[in-house]
Formats: sequence, C-alpha cells, structure tokens
Amino acid sequence: PAPGSGGDLCSAVRAFVSEWLSGEVSAVDLSTGAVTLVASGLQGPNLDMALDAGRSILYVPEYATGTLAAVDLDTGAVRRVVSGLDYPIGLAIDEAGTTAYVGEPNRGALSAVDLATGAVRRIASGLGTPTGLTLDAAGTTAYVNEFSSGRLAVVDLASGSVRRLAAALDLPGSVGLSADERTAYVTEVRAGRLSAIDLATGALRQVAGGLAAPWGMALDPARTLAYVAQFDTNTFSAINLATGAVSTIASSNLSGPIGVALDTGAGCQPDFLDVQPASGQVAARSALDLTARFDSRGLFGGGYEADIEITTNDPLHQLIVVPATLTVIGVPRLEIEPASLGFPMTFV
Repeated sequence: PAPGSGGDLCSAVRAFVSEWLSGEVSAVDLSTGAVTLVASGLQGPNLDMALDAGRSILYVPEYATGTLAAVDLDTGAVRRVVSGLDYPIGLAIDEAGTTAYVGEPNRGALSAVDLATGAVRRIASGLGTPTGLTLDAAGTTAYVNEFSSGRLAVVDLASGSVRRLAAALDLPGSVGLSADERTAYVTEVRAGRLSAIDLATGALRQVAGGLAAPWGMALDPARTLAYVAQFDTNTFSAINLATGAVSTIASSNLSGPIGVALDTGAGCQPDFLDVQPASGQVAARSALDLTARFDSRGLFGGGYEADIEITTNDPLHQLIVVPATLTVIGVPRLEIEPASLGFPMTFV
C-alpha cells in the first residue's frame, strides 16, 4: 500500500542565495538558472536562511551586525527582527514559524529567538564555533555543525544537553537531514566536499568532492538532491545524493554565494499520511491489518485528502482505493462564559 495524493506534493521551484561579497540575496530559477535580485544591503556572511510558512518572508542572519533580518520577498524591504546577537550565522525556524534557532559562533551558543517579540533565550553553550544547523521533524532536536572542532553536535532543545558525533569534519558549513533522519549531510568548506554522517554510528562517507568552498546547502523535499553554493567559483550547483553527480545551475551573476534556502512552491505541503506495512503477503482466507498514521505537523487549518492505493495479484481486484481525509483545526476558537469570576473574602 502507498498513500496517493496525500504526499509528494513538494518540489523546489527556486532557491534563494545569499551573496557575501555584494550583501545581496538573489533568487535562482532551478529550471533555467536565471538569477534575479531580491534584496540588498545585508551584512554577511549569511550562511543559513529560512522561509516563513507563507513563503513571503525570508529570515537572514547578519553576521557582521549581530542582527536577524526579515526580507519581504514581494518588495525586497529589509526589517531587523532582533539585534545584539553574537555574530549569528546558522539559522533554523520551527514548523510553527514562531521561533528561530540561531547559532552564535563567538559565544559558542545556540539561542532561540521569539520572532514576535524579539526575545532571545539561550538553549545551549560550550559549542565549538557553531555554524550551520537544522531541526529534526519533531522540532525537539537541533543538529549543529561545530566549525572549529569539526564535529556535529546534537542538541536537545528542551534540556540544552549536547552530545557529539565522532566525525572528523574539515570546517563544516551547512547541514541537512535525510528523510528518515538517519543520515546528516554536511558541506566541508576546506575539503571541498559534501559528506554523509551515519547518525547511529558517526561513520563518515563522501558523497561528492572537488567542490570550491561549499558553504551553504539545502536539500530538496524528496531528499534526493542537495543544492550547494560554491563560494570560490561563484557557482550554484545541484548534487545527486545517490550518485554524487554534480550539475551546475548558475555560474554567473552571483558574487560570493554562501547561503541557500529553497522555495518549494505554493502547492507544497508535508506528507500527512503514512501506511504501514508498505507491503506484505496475505494467505488465502486470512487478513492483514494496516496502520494509517495521520500527521498534521506543518499543515495549515483545513481539509486534506489522499487515496490509499493497494495493489494485489487478485485478477478481480488488482487495485483497491481507500479514500482518506484529514481535517486540521487551525487557530482554536475558544469562548469562556462568563469572562471573569469574583469571589468574596474566604477563610480556610
């Protein structure tokens, strides 16, 4: 069995690339390689960037000024959300779009920024020059590259506890997780390669080499491609994670590309339906139970539909289609009556 229209609706359509030397953010069409200026006047380097849920705001850490900027993608206007950060360069935003997690290299810290108020809360300290970071799907764990020590730190966001994988990374830049969250993909700036780390064992293997200062990276929604900014050659490339093949998307009109964020398009939504087991055998006159798991994380309020398609070797029922529907409640509507209560003086 396999979910039908409930998943696989995401495909990257363009990438936002920060340019260290020009202080600009440009949009790169992933089909044509065309480069279009989005915003200027940013203070780099800006390694990690992140889109809000509505795909209208791009959050950019500004290393030189210690600020977190919000770029309006319609107008190019730049607004500073928070200041006073210690050379921020790594960034990830939770699925709710309310909290930004920021790596502060000089302070050796991972901090949380309330995007509504600008309040900063320290999550973990003692990190070795934290650079690129990413969150797991549950939003409970941050994976943080330690630039100076060449390790990947795993940070529990609730407790701030840190454990490290024993991978000898050569100036790690950005990091992303595979779909099953068993592998972390990391760019190694000085070594000029994209590497994969087994998160269970810490084993390191090369995916692609011969890259020219690969700093920023973003994985496509299917986790089959890595889009990488190569600083030294002003090149933006795609790397096949299965074969390591590197293809050039843009090699002009970029000035020191360093950070990457993907725009997956208006029709993109996370997989909300999973069916297990994915395959099996059923003896004659018997049955096999399937478990359908619905997941509303990352979805807006509304209705979502999918088909569970079951293929069989029964000539009379080669395809069985089971409709599935999920209704997500957006903002809870709560009414309290009365609005307040008054109690007389009471002695106990």
